[in-house]
Amino acid sequence: GGEFDNKVVKSIEEFLPFRNEAVEIFLALAQYRKTAETHQLVHRFFELLIPYMYRPEHISSWKEWDFDNFFYIVHELFIYAIASFLKYECFDAVSYLLRHRYYFEKGASEDRMISFADIRHYMRSFELRNSRLQLRRISLRADLLEQRSRTSGLPFRLLMQADFVLFMRDCIDSVRNNTSQSWWPETLLYVERHGGAFEIFARAESKEYFNRIKCLFDISAKTDLEPVLKAFQEEKLRIPKWEWSSFNPAALLGYEQLATRP
Repeated sequence: GGEFDNKVVKSIEEFLPFRNEAVEIFLALAQYRKTAETHQLVHRFFELLIPYMYRPEHISSWKEWDFDNFFYIVHELFIYAIASFLKYECFDAVSYLLRHRYYFEKGASEDRMISFADIRHYMRSFELRNSRLQLRRISLRADLLEQRSRTSGLPFRLLMQADFVLFMRDCIDSVRNNTSQSWWPETLLYVERHGGAFEIFARAESKEYFNRIKCLFDISAKTDLEPVLKAFQEEKLRIPKWEWSSFNPAALLGYEQLATRP
């Protein structure tokens, strides 16, 4: 893997102008085109990107990190799409992207539909880079997401909020369907600087606002979150830890205050 990680990083860097363009489009759609048609368009856009994350049938010799640049790019774009829709309170758009699975023709026999959580893949090349260059970073991927957010027009806390929504939705789905957890919230390594509940959950102290955001988790009441919080306490669900930093899902949800005011 010697210099391979350089190629991955270079490829990700070269994609930045396209990433910025995509973010502008997501923000414009969220602001001006809040239609069911838009939700479907964005969903199909990600459906077109997913095959890039997998080895094409005709490639027989490959290394496990050959698709890492696509792993990074598609995952980053997805978080920005979610963050853009949350910024303009298009909760139904986010709900659509998380509820509907993604069609992907992997092979003859396999299930053709995959969950949004499969959009996040582990990247081995960053780990190789970290040890090769002795960078001693907890997560190069989190660092890169944070650095690249500075030119995106979206503050990093909105990315963290989106990542947290994705993490929680994946946890809720895994408790509900008795499946394993898949979504690892890369950006939440930085969440300690944030403190307190994320904005949409802070606002959801109002019952009216809570009723607007509950579609994000496909729940009907605050109490529907209890099994998940219990699973965290009993360690049936993993809460990410990075060396000595972690986070408290109930605090980021502002759980105590949710739906306590009119």
